[in-house]
Amino acid sequence: MAMPWLCIGDYNEILSSDEKQGRVEKAFPPMLAFRNALAHCGLFDLGYQGSKFTWNNGRLGGEFVQERIDRACANGDWCILFPQSQVVHLPASYSDHISIMVAIHANNIGNRKKNAPRRFEEKWASHQECRNIIEGAWRQTVEVGSPMFCLFQKIKNTRLALLKWEKVAFGNMKASLKEKHRVLEELTCRNDPSLLEQIRETKAEINNMLHQEELAWRQRSRVIWLPAGDKNTKFFHQRASQRKRRNQIVGVFNTVGEWCTDEGRIADAAVEYF
Repeated sequence: MAMPWLCIGDYNEILSSDEKQGRVEKAFPPMLAFRNALAHCGLFDLGYQGSKFTWNNGRLGGEFVQERIDRACANGDWCILFPQSQVVHLPASYSDHISIMVAIHANNIGNRKKNAPRRFEEKWASHQECRNIIEGAWRQTVEVGSPMFCLFQKIKNTRLALLKWEKVAFGNMKASLKEKHRVLEELTCRNDPSLLEQIRETKAEINNMLHQEELAWRQRSRVIWLPAGDKNTKFFHQRASQRKRRNQIVGVFNTVGEWCTDEGRIADAAVEYF
């Protein structure tokens, strides 16, 4: 699929056994075939908000069965175009299937401020100055204290030194790449043989920046089994986006069963629960 795709509807199949409740457990081969079909088409399940199951057979007692056979799936190109999309399961009184709504500009997704801790970036290790920064910060004099206190201080000093150095060494990667491509295009258009070495150096700088970008997205995607360097940046970006979507908390039910999406109410519900 070379263009954005969003596929919504009744797939008449489930992806895992927890998507069915009631009677006989679902056989594994059909679920595996469904997973393989989605993977072959490059489609991802977009998740959902609301009730878990989308269909039931309407029978009573032990004959009652409900499954999640309706879903919204999209490929990576569509997810890049609509990163804040949200799938909502809506009740329906006229069918044994629920309705599915896709909000492509959900206002409450991605707007909350997060104080996420900065972790060591794999791309830093590809820079020749990284080792010197770590060694210099580690050798700084630490105030007198217990061995554990000194260790924590050294780790803290190293972290702060790396974050400060990163802003200088890497800066705005996207803007830098754009500028390097502009320079390369300008040099190439001049058709001057004397500029050949400068063109080679510019290409090497661009390739190095692309490699660093690929390392960053691979780390965020957690797909560590696939090596960087094979132009897998788009794949890593898709997996990282999918992981971010899966880990987002859109809302929670409080103790009285109310669905809370406001950040303050979510925090209050968490405090009440624990």
